[in-house]
Amino acid sequence: MKRIILSAVAVTLVIPPSAATLRAQVVISELHAAPSERLLRSDDRGRTVLGAGPVWYDLEFPAAGWASGPAPLGFGFTGLATDLTAGLSGITPSLYVRKTFTLSAGGAAAAALKLSVLYNDGFVAYLNGQEIARARLGPKGYFVAADHTAFSEATASSLAQNFTLTSLGGLLREGENLLAVQVHNHSKNAKGNLRFDAALELDPGTAGAAQPVVRGDTWSWRAGFGEPSGGVFEPNLPPVPNSQGEPGEVVPFPDFPPFADWIELHNSGASAVSLAGWTLTDDIAKPAQWSFPAHTVIPAGERLLVLCDGNHALPGLKYLHASFKLGRGGEEILLFDQSGALRDRLSYPQQDAFHSYGVSDSGERVYFSTPTPGAANAGPSFSLKVAAPALSPPGGFYTGAQTVTLSSATPGAKIL
Repeated sequence: MKRIILSAVAVTLVIPPSAATLRAQVVISELHAAPSERLLRSDDRGRTVLGAGPVWYDLEFPAAGWASGPAPLGFGFTGLATDLTAGLSGITPSLYVRKTFTLSAGGAAAAALKLSVLYNDGFVAYLNGQEIARARLGPKGYFVAADHTAFSEATASSLAQNFTLTSLGGLLREGENLLAVQVHNHSKNAKGNLRFDAALELDPGTAGAAQPVVRGDTWSWRAGFGEPSGGVFEPNLPPVPNSQGEPGEVVPFPDFPPFADWIELHNSGASAVSLAGWTLTDDIAKPAQWSFPAHTVIPAGERLLVLCDGNHALPGLKYLHASFKLGRGGEEILLFDQSGALRDRLSYPQQDAFHSYGVSDSGERVYFSTPTPGAANAGPSFSLKVAAPALSPPGGFYTGAQTVTLSSATPGAKIL
């Protein structure tokens, strides 16, 4: 006879008389527990995109934190208006740039456009979220990751190339438009060189020709240390010596930063809340598993993002980092204040790479189709994921005819 030994841990949760009010003030609003910096999906426009959330080359993408500077941008060349040596050379092969411009109704009705690009070594260009040109980075529609190098090296110091489109099909919009470009070096960590500048002309060669984007314009830019959209990662991880490079040369740590699990707290109250002495945990037996730094404050109505990746001991990081990671199979997150009182708790089911989980405006626990780290929860949501269809009988070789059925463990599910 086998003997089974059961053990239990008793945990006392202290809930003060004002707990209902306090919970309403600081809550666990949203989390993402299964991000992937390599898993691709096809979006509702048929584009191959990475991870979850808005795409960096869409006008709606929040790019407020990007730097800006006039073109030409790059490193390793003379005559650059914005020298990016410190942020790119020997660190990343890619640069992401965005340029917004405004068109009248007449400009949006242009019958043709010409994109002129000065680049080294390869690029992909998007206009209002649609690819319009690429060079040295594979076929149209091919997804190019941030750590991907150009397929070949430029044969000249910089290549100047024109791309003309005559079937625009409503591509241009009255009002604000976006031209976005990713530029890639042929060498991943070598010093090398990179350069970019571009111009956009509407109805080229006609009396009504106009240039909403000209050479030397100011662009928003972001170094390709990690993917610009699809998830959240820590941009300030310290560099480490390059063991295969020249003396003194460094590379990012890690070489390609992974998307991190994250938890978002929301202060719904009318006054700021200090989180000094507060703790966050995914283990009810360890209420003090991770403590907020003493200086942490959430202003009234604001949100605070905590990355759950175990990098809490590293200095100089942009985000707060908890000492634990989130289980993608589902668990419970608990928030305690400085007195040990439970302020909020959120239990979540199994997670995937393309959805977040949190609290809707009505107070329901739901999956969100569009994760919104650091912003209000919004967009389509659903409370339950349908179980994958099961095939019966299972795959195999049979001597006679078989009746094949598909079923789902989710009550009321329809298989189309």
